[in-house]
Parts: sequence; structure tokens; C-alpha cells
Amino acid sequence: MFFVRYIDSHRIEGILFLIAFAISSCAPARYVPEGEYLLSKNKIDNVQKKIPEDQLKSYIIQKPNKKLFGFRFYLFLYNLSNINKEKWPHNWLRRIGEEPVIYNPGLTESSTGQLKQYLENKGYYHAEVKDTVTFRGRNARALYTVKANNSYRISNISYFFEDTGLVSFILPDTLNSLLKKRGRFDKDIMQQERLRLENLLKEKGFYYFSKEYIFYTATLDPEDNTVDLEIRIREFVEGRPDPRTKVKRHHQYKIGNVFVYPEYSVLDNTTTRGTGSFLTDTNHFQGQYFINAGKPALKPAVIANNSYIIPGEYYKLSNVSRTYRNLSDLSIIRYTNITFRDHDSLKSIGSKGLLDCHIEMAQKKRQSYQTEIAGTNSASDLGIRGNLLYQNLNLFRGAEVFNMKFTGAIEALKNRSDGKYRSMNEVGAETSIVFPKFFSPLRLQSFVKKYQPKTSFSVSFNYQSRPDYTRSIANSSFSYRWKGNPYLTHTIWPLELSYVNIFQNLSSAEFLDSIRNTPLGYSFEDHTVNVARYGFELNNQSIGKRKDFYFTRFTIESAGNLVNLSSRILNKGDREEPYNLLKVPYFQYMRGDVEFSYYNIVDRQNTFVYHFFIGLGYPYGNSTTLPYEKKYFAGGPNSIRGWNTRDLGPGSYVEKDTTLSSVFYYPNKNGDMKIEANIEYRFKVVWKLEGALFLDVGNIWAVRKEDDKPGAEFNWNRFHKEIAVGSGFGARFDFSFFLLRLDFGIKLRDPALPDGDRWIPVFKDFGLRDLHVKFGIGYPF
Repeated sequence: MFFVRYIDSHRIEGILFLIAFAISSCAPARYVPEGEYLLSKNKIDNVQKKIPEDQLKSYIIQKPNKKLFGFRFYLFLYNLSNINKEKWPHNWLRRIGEEPVIYNPGLTESSTGQLKQYLENKGYYHAEVKDTVTFRGRNARALYTVKANNSYRISNISYFFEDTGLVSFILPDTLNSLLKKRGRFDKDIMQQERLRLENLLKEKGFYYFSKEYIFYTATLDPEDNTVDLEIRIREFVEGRPDPRTKVKRHHQYKIGNVFVYPEYSVLDNTTTRGTGSFLTDTNHFQGQYFINAGKPALKPAVIANNSYIIPGEYYKLSNVSRTYRNLSDLSIIRYTNITFRDHDSLKSIGSKGLLDCHIEMAQKKRQSYQTEIAGTNSASDLGIRGNLLYQNLNLFRGAEVFNMKFTGAIEALKNRSDGKYRSMNEVGAETSIVFPKFFSPLRLQSFVKKYQPKTSFSVSFNYQSRPDYTRSIANSSFSYRWKGNPYLTHTIWPLELSYVNIFQNLSSAEFLDSIRNTPLGYSFEDHTVNVARYGFELNNQSIGKRKDFYFTRFTIESAGNLVNLSSRILNKGDREEPYNLLKVPYFQYMRGDVEFSYYNIVDRQNTFVYHFFIGLGYPYGNSTTLPYEKKYFAGGPNSIRGWNTRDLGPGSYVEKDTTLSSVFYYPNKNGDMKIEANIEYRFKVVWKLEGALFLDVGNIWAVRKEDDKPGAEFNWNRFHKEIAVGSGFGARFDFSFFLLRLDFGIKLRDPALPDGDRWIPVFKDFGLRDLHVKFGIGYPF
């Protein structure tokens, strides 16, 4: 009944998809011509296992039909169609399905040849590769037997230079060579060494040098399986020969003039490059020429401070890459193009020349307005949120990014006491400005170029009206952000100040009275939070490359320490608890957390994701508890999905029965400590649809004993018994620019149950009410 209700409003494709999935294991071999065979399996017998099997598989040309959970599901979808009909659903089934792969003996023979060639490229010249095909019914299975045998090893490496001017640049760097004596005679490594030498010389100013000037001469000894390898560097192909040596030398180049086009457009002739004269205004700044049509939209200093290409310095390939990176990081820049050409009045300076550099930058639209409307789902309570956004990408002509956002939301909250729904209303505004530099009394020009720093200021105000409480939060902060390397980003918030105001009214009085003089109650009093915070993110993902990667986030923050020290000095030791800031108490605490995710990319269709989180906050001094907004919670679409948001923990604490209470009750469980781990298997299904299976474990705890919550405190002797376990499955629709997610979670182990009865026999007493539906935007981690 659940699935029927779910698909009532959907097209018939949903019904066909569910039926096809249920009986995919029975897929017949339709549309295989008489006398032909369906290629059902490829197998590699890697006898000596000297080459990883995954690398060998990539050289097999003909692949069997893809499988989903061991079944040829996509082939089955294709077979459901009638190939003689073009109308729906037949054309749709063929589009989302996969045509049967018919065994082709020619492709099998070609695959054997490719495997043989690959092994030779890896130095295994005596490798043996053969294929065996067996037929069973209408299916064909191909077995490739690979025996690598002994490989050729490099016994000696020598160099020959037609242009001896390169000797002093290459020979001192042989310690970094990828080619080693006794190393395998691997042609892939030899190609990588050619590219390494090209980059080495381009770092030394040899702009026109390329790997095509490098070639190898190899002498093989079949008896010893060794190779004498000679690396030859050819002379330059252009120019006049050196009158002494009769050799065309490779020249080093320095940067001559630098021409910058901040508003370049191929459709706008007023910013076209010229020589000698320009149709536009030309400004000279720090030795560079800036060409603009009228008043510069972007200050020259912003570009100069982010460019590594300096007149008079040697050309370096890495400086070009760094300049690309820095200029592309400016939000106003759409794309950057950097080109070089010989200086018009080229004069040889020994073996050196001059290059003129042209930097062309296209800019984005400076201002934009945007409206957003989105559905919300907090703890299974539905609502709607709208945002009005304004953005200026070049506020003061220095690539400053100014953002302003107005937001409003309404959500229906279910009262767990009487089952009735009441509304939650929220309005807010936020404004921020980000400068592409550090605000500092020191000159940090080299730091700006190397680390791409940013300074951010923000102010926000949020008003929330709920059935249980009404409050407003005013916040202001500024931060510094910079990149330690391409994968590492640091952020420091020297100051972040929040002012929380709790409104006393008839609707909230009953709830506030029920939590008065409790740790939670202290968070629902007027207070301030002044924070100093540091964090870093480490992400080694390579965009466009299908390989494993990891993501790490670390944050540590301190609140109230400087204010508390000032309070002690001003009060001269006369302690009056608690001390106030802006006439209301302030919080004092330490808090830190670590998050780690590892993404195991099996292939294009399958990915395993491993996620771990641990966080701890400790109040002291002026506070006995953490502020509500700094406490940890568990459950929900991005946490342990068998529980609703804030409906798990803390520890083994069992909440009192709220069904008879007159107070509005909404899940509000939180703690000072959190441990959570997740494993998720993601797989492609069809079209934009992805599937997922997941396992979530974890809980939250208090760090101090709370009399009103027995079992909530973290204890080394029992915390492992209080770990919650949830599992489930999910469906995701990936539309490239955003991803819709629907997860179905179930409880497997509930720490709120009596010890010994916490594992839940889901397969015995499972019902649809035990299935927790979670809606989200994007992946959970």
C-alpha cells in the first residue's frame, strides 16, 4: 500500500521501473540473433599477478552488459521493449536500458593483442596472453590468461645533448629522475620523464622547449633481460645556428611587456590587442600596461597583486599556473586567458630573449538578484522557505563580494503531546562583504599572491516565533580565510558576537517554566556569546578524475575567556555570578570537533563512502552549560536516519511520556558530546536516478551529570552500550546542478530501550510506521 500511495501522482514509468526491478533476475536473452551469443562474462586469469588486474581489465575492448546487485537489470529493461515499435514506452525502455552485447570474436582477438602490447609497454617482452571462449546456451564467456614472465630492467642510463647549453640544467637534476637503474623498462614512465624534463626547463625560462625534443635509444640484451638506455636532447628546430658550434640553441626567455585586458571581449574591438598604439585608455602600473575602455571597472592593484608574471623576470610555467589560479579565484572574473609572443624588438642577450605577455580577462555581470523557494522537512514536519538575494561581485572596484539576503519561512510543527499541528514562523536578514585580501598593518603582497587570502565581515538578524518559544538572534563576525595549498584551507574568526533575546509571552510561558533552572533552561534566557574560532578543511579530490579521495574538517573555538578576564579585573575579585556583557550573562566554554569522510570510487556506477564525526564542548567559569545553538544533536536527514532530528539521546536517557502533557512538545534532545559513524553504498540505477544503502551509528551525551536526565552523562564504562544503530535505503535524483534525496531509515538498536533489549527485531515485527522518511538536498556527507 505504501508504494501505491507513493506513485499515485507519478507517471506509469514508476510502475514499470518497480516491476522491472522486482523480476530482473529472470531477464531473457531477447534480441540476440540466431547463431549469435550474448557476452555474459569476461574473466582474467592473472597467473603471476605482477600487474594489477584492474589495469588489465581496462584493455579488454568488449564489456558484458552492466549488472545491478548481480543482475543484468539494464538489459532486462531493454528486453521489455518491442524493437519494432517507436512509441512510448518502448522507446523509453530502450533509452534507459542497455542493448545486448553480442559476442564478437574479432574484438576478443583485438583485446588479446592490446593486453600483449600493454605488457610490453610495461617491460614484459616475454609475456604470454591467450584467450579461451566457452559457450553455454545463448551465453559466451571469455577467459584471458595472462602470464607476464620476467621483465626487462634498466642497466645503464646515459645522456646525449645536441645543445650542450642544456647540460647545466638537466644533469644536476638527475636525482629527481623517474628513471632508475635496475628499474623496470616501462614506457609509461619514460613518457612521464619526458614531461618532467619539459616542465623542468620551462621553469628555467625555456618557453619554446617541449618533450618532442627528447627521445630515447634503447639497446636490449635478451640474455640478461637488461636495457642500456640513452636519453637524447635535440637542438632547437628554428633560428640561426651558433656560429661556433653550428647548433641551433634553445633560448631562455625573460618577460618583456605585460599587457592586461581586465574587460576583454572577443566581440568588443575597443579592447583588442594592438602594437604601438591602442584604441582604448592605457594605464601603466607596477611595470604593466592595463588596457581599459574608459574608467577601469577593476583596480589595477587587484590584478597586479595576484599576478606572478613580472616584467624582467624569467619565464616560469608555474608562475603562469599560479596567475591563472589567483585571477580565476576573483569572483568577478569569468575566465582568464594568458598568451605569450616574441617581443616586437627582440634582441638577443647572449642566449636569452624577451616575451611579451597578454592577460585577457572576461568579467561576469556585476550585480544580480535572485529569488529562491524551497520545501523544508525538519523532523518530518513540512514547511516552505523563501529567500530574496542580492549580490554585487565588485562593490568597490576591488573584486569585493557583497551579499544581502532576506529570508522567510513557515513550517507546520506537530505537537507530540496532542498530535495537532501548529505553525513556526521565521524571518531574517543577513549581509556580508568579502575582500580578496587581508586587513593588516603589515605589507603582505607576497602572502596575497601565494595563499589567496580573504577577509569577511557579516551581520545578521533572525526572528523565530514557535509554539514553545519566541526569540531573536543578532550576530556579527569577521574572519580571515586563506589556502595553505591547493587542498588545504584555513579560516580564523578572531571575533564572533551573538546576542540572543528570549521573548516572554503567553504562548511560551508554559514551556519556559517547564525548563527553568535546568541546563536547557539556561540557554533560553537572554545571553551573549563571544567566540574566537579556528578551522581548516583538507580535501584532496581531483575534479574530473575518477579516483579515491578524502575530506577532513577540524574546528576549535573558545568563548568568553577575554571577557571573563576583563570582568575579574574590573570587579577586583568580587565575583558576582554570572558576569554580564551588554547587561546579560555571557557563555564561557571550549568546543572542538573533527569530521572525516573517505570516498572509495569503485567504478563509474558504484561508490562507498565512509564518514566519521566526533565533537566535544565543555562549559566552565561563567557557564554551567553550552548555549543551545552550540549543542550537538543526532538524527535527521544528515545524521542517523532511523531517528528524526533531535530525537535521539542523550545517552540512554528515557524521556518522560509527553502524550498527557499540556505543554507543547517538540523533539529537542541535545548534548555536549557527539560520536557518529556512517557507511553508505551509492550506485547508479537508471537515467538521473541513484540508489543507496546505508548504516548509521552514534549518539550524543552530556559531559556533566544532569539530575533531570539519568543516563545522559558520558561514561567510559557504558558508552559503547548506548550506541544507536540505524540502517535503510535511499533514492537520489542527480540533476548535475543539484541533487534531491529521499532516504528511508529504520532503527536497528535503540539505546533508550532497557539494557539487553536494545536490538530491535525488525524482520519480525516490522511495519510501515517503523520507516522514517527523510528528504534532503545534496548528499548527507
